[in-house]
Amino acid sequence: MWDTGPKFLMKEENEWPQTPIDFTNITDDPEVKSVNAVIVNKVDDSVNKLINSVSNWIKLVKIVARLLRWRYKTKKKGVEMNQFLSVAEWRNAETAVFKYIQNQVLDTELKDIQNNQPIKKGSSLIKIDPIIVEGLMRVGGRLKRSEMSDEAKHPIILPKNHHVTVLILRYHITGHSGVEHTLAVIRQRFWPIGSRVMLKSIVSKCVKCRKHRAPVLQQKMSDLPADRVKSMLPPFSNVGVDCFGPFYVRQGRSSVKRYGIIFTCINIRAIHLEMSSSLDTASFINALRRFIARRGTPLDIRSDNGGNFVKGNKELKSAMKAWNQEHIHQHLLQKQIIWKFTPP
Repeated sequence: MWDTGPKFLMKEENEWPQTPIDFTNITDDPEVKSVNAVIVNKVDDSVNKLINSVSNWIKLVKIVARLLRWRYKTKKKGVEMNQFLSVAEWRNAETAVFKYIQNQVLDTELKDIQNNQPIKKGSSLIKIDPIIVEGLMRVGGRLKRSEMSDEAKHPIILPKNHHVTVLILRYHITGHSGVEHTLAVIRQRFWPIGSRVMLKSIVSKCVKCRKHRAPVLQQKMSDLPADRVKSMLPPFSNVGVDCFGPFYVRQGRSSVKRYGIIFTCINIRAIHLEMSSSLDTASFINALRRFIARRGTPLDIRSDNGGNFVKGNKELKSAMKAWNQEHIHQHLLQKQIIWKFTPP
C-alpha cells in the first residue's frame, strides 16, 4: 500500500468513496494512543450545603448552635433549656464548624499528625508545626512559655479559600482599618492559610475600605484673574494689602505696639512696607496715603475682611460722596481732563 496507494485510486473517479474515512474509530492501529477519561460526580452533603448557603459568620454559628441543641434535646427527652443560647453552646458550635472544615480539607495533614508521622513536604502546613488540641488542629510554634493566652499562642488553622475562612475574614473587617491591622486581630485566634492574599482580595471589594483608601481629590485651579496677567501696567497698579504684627518698640520709657502694613504688587510681586501705630481706621488711611504718595494711585486694591479695611473703605466712600463735584470738574476742565464720577 505504501508503493501503490489505496486500491480505489486504480478505479474510475466515479467509483471512489463519496464520504471520507472516519479515522476516529480506528481501534486496531498500534500507533493510535488511547486515552481513558473518568468522570466523577461529587456528591455534596447537607452540612456543606448549609455552610455555603450562609453569608454571615455569626448567623452560621447561630444556626449550627440551634441544630446541636435540637440534637441534644432529641437524645435527652424532657430536658428544659433556656430560650437564649449560652456561651458554652456558642463555643461548641464554633468548634463543630472548625472540626468539620479541617476534616474536609486538611484530612491528610490531620491523619499524619494523629499517626505521629511527619507532614509531607508539599503541604502548606509544614512551616507552622501544627499540633492537635482537643480535636482541633492549631499552630505549634515556640510560644508555650509565653504569657499570652492559649488561643493567641496556638491559633486555630483555617484552610485556604474556604467559605468559612472568608466569612471569618469578613467578620473581622469591622473598623475598615486596612489589611495589616485586620490581620493582626484575626491572628489572635485564627491562622488562615494564605490569609494576606485572601484579605487583600476581600478589602479590595469592600466599599467602605475603598473609600478610606481613596486618594484625596485634587481640584483643578481656575484661570488667573486679569489683573495678575496684565504685564503692560506699571508696578503697583493692582495691589494686595494686609497687616502683620504686632511688634513691641520702645517709646520713651514705655513699650508700645506697632504694626506693619504690606502692599504687594499682584503683577510683579514687588512689596511696599508701611508702619501703622495701631489697627484703627485712621492709621490705615494714613499708611495708604503714604503708599499712594510714594508709588502712585493703584487701580485696584484687594484685602481680606479685616475691620480696619472695611471701615476705611466706608470712610473713603463717604469722603468721595462729600466732594464738591462742580469745583473738581471746573479744575480738571482747564487741563482738558474729562471727569466722570460714579458714586461708590
